[in-house]
Amino acid sequence: MQLEAENARLKESLVKSSEVIIKKDEKIASLEDQLYWLRKKGFGQMSEKHLPVDPAQLSLFSTEAITDEQKAEAEKAERLAREKEEAEKEEAEKAAAEKAAAEKAEKEKQVAAVKDEPIDDMVAFEKRIKKLMIMKNTGILTEAEFEEEKKKLFELL
Repeated sequence: MQLEAENARLKESLVKSSEVIIKKDEKIASLEDQLYWLRKKGFGQMSEKHLPVDPAQLSLFSTEAITDEQKAEAEKAERLAREKEEAEKEEAEKAAAEKAAAEKAEKEKQVAAVKDEPIDDMVAFEKRIKKLMIMKNTGILTEAEFEEEKKKLFELL
């Protein structure tokens, strides 16, 4: 009897919770629609921007008031901004190229260090193979480079 009462109470609670969840989902959907509309209205393209201008309508900003000197200054500022942006882009490309060159040099240095170790016994050979495997697993060597270096080690035996 007690279990049945608790079961009924839990079912009723579940139904109420489901109703609350449905109402909240509807509210969320409504708010998302409002947000979409506001974003479109605030930041999206609006048809008012493309309406033809009435020639009888007075302008708030007189284009005649802008002097040639002001136009020249604005054009100069735009040109300087473009030049600065291009210079920054070139610097970034140069830095990326230098970084790539440095990484390549480091890779070659590490490969050369492994190549220069003498193979006097199997322990040294095993160490060099392990170093090559570590270099391959960390991305310093590609699979093809690893196989090539391993082949060279076997030829030295």
